[in-house]
Amino acid sequence: MEDGEIVTIEGVVTVEPELLGSRTIYVEDESGGIKILLDTKNRSGIRLGNLVKITGKLGESFNERYIKMASIEFLGQGDLPDPPLIKTGEVDEEYEGELIAVNGQVTETSGAVFYLDDGSGGIKVYIKSSTQIEKPKMRTGYYSEVQGICSQYSDYYRILPRYQDDLLVSQNPIEQGSILGAVANLPETGFYINDFGLISLGIGLILRRLLK
Repeated sequence: MEDGEIVTIEGVVTVEPELLGSRTIYVEDESGGIKILLDTKNRSGIRLGNLVKITGKLGESFNERYIKMASIEFLGQGDLPDPPLIKTGEVDEEYEGELIAVNGQVTETSGAVFYLDDGSGGIKVYIKSSTQIEKPKMRTGYYSEVQGICSQYSDYYRILPRYQDDLLVSQNPIEQGSILGAVANLPETGFYINDFGLISLGIGLILRRLLK
């Protein structure tokens, strides 16, 4: 549809206000997801999982489509979508605005950004400061599974994680689908999977000594 057209959609909120921008939420149904721009009058009361009906005007910014919201109706609570696991090299226009997951090896990391590649091509993961996510300890050659919103910015795509438990990092390959469903929050200390194994081993040895 053309920019400027008035549309009405129904879907589930996958990103609350303030997480990826003070005026930004994302809404998704079985056909995909889209960015919604709010104004100062209608950004309150929107929560993750809300089933909503939104009317607004289509637009585009940095090549990402959005709806500038004019009105919102709350229809209850919906079921959050299960993000599909996509090959890193296949993240494209088809998934723009949608909650997705990728699994691959860290090929580059710097500041709030790192890149993953499962052999099909790389994808950028960008941790926005507004999420307050603490980037897990990682380096090139580590492995990660990430879920987040597929966002287009100019001529490339990126994944925007929303919460701390949208990121899983390990020195060893991670079984695909590990992060989908329920993943415990990563500790703020920056531990990764191998640390948990060492901790469990240490606790086991201590208990054996105490029980002797």
